[in-house]
Amino acid sequence: MAEAIILDCNGPREMTQLLHTIHPDVIEAAICNTLAYRFINDPEFEKKTYPLDGLAGVYAVTFAVRNQGGRSLNKNEWKRLEGTIRKYIRCDERSENYSEDFHKANIEMIANIERMHVSKDATHAQLREDARAGRRQLWWETGSMFCRGVQALRIPQALDPDGSTRQIQSLTQVGCAIALMTRVSAHDQFSNMRSLAKPLILVLSCLKFLGLDVEVIHVLILKIWTNTQLKKAEILIT
Repeated sequence: MAEAIILDCNGPREMTQLLHTIHPDVIEAAICNTLAYRFINDPEFEKKTYPLDGLAGVYAVTFAVRNQGGRSLNKNEWKRLEGTIRKYIRCDERSENYSEDFHKANIEMIANIERMHVSKDATHAQLREDARAGRRQLWWETGSMFCRGVQALRIPQALDPDGSTRQIQSLTQVGCAIALMTRVSAHDQFSNMRSLAKPLILVLSCLKFLGLDVEVIHVLILKIWTNTQLKKAEILIT
């Protein structure tokens, strides 16, 4: 990613051109990771983003807890989310330190999580059998690194001692698409969401499993006008 930025800087400077097409307030919100907070609380913010249509460009997907003024999870809720994701990722790691009932509970948890968004048509017995065999549709290699990042950035030990203060920063996924409307419509929480990135589906599924009602927000950050810009635009926003 860094190499691509350097090459572009020493060459066509398309990233610089793209940067100048983004409203400064949107750039600030992206850097501060407060896109959801600004989108909900600033009536003018949406006007500073791009409209959803069939053109190509870059978008961000983020979320806020519903009816909480655009704020995200508090520290206690982040702990629950991180712990649930960690159990999901490491469920097939057997240990003598845990009872058979503990492992059965984890199998049941995985089956319930996968039913939320990606396996609505499967039977619960089938989902349990897949989990027992170590087959998890939402597992990804860097999941443990993701959990460590949540621990470091969203669960600060020295701040918010009782863990009840809602944070204005949230998790954000950046993506690009040839047709933005088609891609963003795949994020509908009532669809099976199979075409989305696994980390995003797992986070949303775990939130639903934990009973945390969130509003998913899409922000159209920039659009491109030549095919060579699409990947560079995604790198720039990421």
